[in-house]
Amino acid sequence: MKTEIYDDIEAIDPHEWDSLNPEAELFHTYHFLKALQKSRVEDADMYFLVIKDEDRMVGTAVLSAFTIHLDLFINVQSLTRLIKKIFPHIFKTRVLFCGTPISAAHKNIQTIQYARTSVYKAVAATMEGIAVKAKANTLIFKEFLPGDLQYSDTLLQQGYFCGYSIPSTWMPVKYEQYNDYLKSMRHNFRRQIIASLKKAGMELPVVSNNSSALFTAGKPVIRYISKEEITGKEFYIYYLSVMSRTAVKLETLNDVFFENVFEVLKDELKLIAFMYNSEIICVFAFTIHNGVLNFLWTGKKHNKDAFDSYHNLLNALVEIAIENRCEKIVLGQTSYYPKQRIGACTEDRFIYVRSRRPLIHAILKKLNPWIFPHTKIPMLNVFKNQSDVYKGETVSARVGAYAPVSENR
Repeated sequence: MKTEIYDDIEAIDPHEWDSLNPEAELFHTYHFLKALQKSRVEDADMYFLVIKDEDRMVGTAVLSAFTIHLDLFINVQSLTRLIKKIFPHIFKTRVLFCGTPISAAHKNIQTIQYARTSVYKAVAATMEGIAVKAKANTLIFKEFLPGDLQYSDTLLQQGYFCGYSIPSTWMPVKYEQYNDYLKSMRHNFRRQIIASLKKAGMELPVVSNNSSALFTAGKPVIRYISKEEITGKEFYIYYLSVMSRTAVKLETLNDVFFENVFEVLKDELKLIAFMYNSEIICVFAFTIHNGVLNFLWTGKKHNKDAFDSYHNLLNALVEIAIENRCEKIVLGQTSYYPKQRIGACTEDRFIYVRSRRPLIHAILKKLNPWIFPHTKIPMLNVFKNQSDVYKGETVSARVGAYAPVSENR
């Protein structure tokens, strides 16, 4: 295997890079990564790997180096304070990730099946050299799906330990009409959706293509909005309001990122807004590709409103997915309960961690259950025939075949 390293994605042929991403997973596409690199999110240095078997490209990977606080999820503050007294800077560290500076539970390595284990090994070996250049003492691979863990033995052999990332949420879509979806739900959850719609004066979460000027003043509406009506920089202001109310911030995207993404995804990025008197109360950004609706970002200036706007935009996403014959909605790694109550389930994600400093590595490994805790989210029994809705699907309750075991943690 030969690994080519690029510190600028524009040095790579776009078609060659995307050829190993047949499902066009957004966060690994050339044009998205180009926009991300130019945005300098988290002031990250990014690297792009192309792995070849002789002259055949068999793998691609994205790396990023930036500073994070590893104690983000530690709830035992007394433990944190004690450790910081002994090792003042142990949790604030520069990390080289196999992954981007964005948390979206997305794949960061694309490979041809036969070469998967060899590609993982090649990426791990390459990261050792880049870590020195990037002055990063901690190396982390993210985000592994449960089914990917069977290929990760090579990381364990190179001294990594496995920990939990935060779960992702998604839901299958198996309905012809929105009313069929409502009828499939248990009364308590159906009642909550109807109550939210009622607050907005709606019976169904109908999404209009018309301009707000055509609607009666004083009547809320959900509609598609164009990127001329809200620019990337304006969306950023709504997004930043949400982030200011977030207790745990995984990362904060910048205004340049949204400007770039609105430009490069202009034909793919869709926006819906909950509006009242021509004012945007809440706005969602999402894409639809290959039968998957991918919910990306939320913008909302105020935490609460009289219309349950956030909940009703989630309801609208389900309606849009049904209308577009999507098979699945991917809902991200935050705000679990509102997403669960519309029928989403959670699925674990995993990371692999190694410190280049043996003592720090031993401490991090020992603290693994606290630094990278398993976020256990009980599955809600939303549907009358829950087993039929998730038939043939892998959900969090069934995950475990490759879950981390104590000796590897």
